[in-house]
Amino acid sequence: MDTPQPRPIRGFAVLPAYAWAARELFAGWRLWVPIMLVVCLLAAALPLLGGIFTPVLLAVAVQHSANPNLELGQVTYSSSFRVIVMAAIFAGFTAIYALMTFGIFLAVGLRDFPASSPSNVAYGLLEPEFFALYVAVGLFAVVLALCAFTFTFAADERFTLTEAATLGLAASAKNLDKVLLALLIAVIPFAVGVYLRTLIPHEYARLSAFIWVPIIAFVSLAFAHGYRQVAAQVVPQPRL
Repeated sequence: MDTPQPRPIRGFAVLPAYAWAARELFAGWRLWVPIMLVVCLLAAALPLLGGIFTPVLLAVAVQHSANPNLELGQVTYSSSFRVIVMAAIFAGFTAIYALMTFGIFLAVGLRDFPASSPSNVAYGLLEPEFFALYVAVGLFAVVLALCAFTFTFAADERFTLTEAATLGLAASAKNLDKVLLALLIAVIPFAVGVYLRTLIPHEYARLSAFIWVPIIAFVSLAFAHGYRQVAAQVVPQPRL
């Protein structure tokens, strides 16, 4: 008898996931404060490589979602490299997409160049080049939503990277509207982070890590909890 294919069977409850993330971030401060502090210090010391350390937050969040009583000594960090690999693939796609979008935006914008500046700013935002930009941003949001759970599956060492990609895409596609809502909610703390970043003088820019790291940890916890929801009945394929 053939082994049934693993598949996500549950939905993503967005608001409970964020509520759980907020609660656990504070309740589990003995776990999260040391980890966030180390990531902040590493990101501040090596700002050009700061993004490499943030996958640790997702790796810990996925472990925490499986064990709410997780202690610092129980954390494993090897899955962070799996997240980095998945993120590198997505970053490559993002770079190519950004270049293509910029090319289209530039081509549409230069078609009628030079053009007089519109007297009405709202009307100017409806110009063809801006419409193309809106479409590009919307499409990227959909692609990001489709890939969202691939990172959490990758952070779970029960699955190979190939399984993480396929199962993550399936889970995200099934819950696309919920993932888009979760990303929309995530914009709020990130917008607050952008504002707080503007308050930091340029010479202290490295301190911005102390703003971004807690926000990333919070969002990571929310998606880790969502991952446990959508993957509750998913088991890895037996190794041949």
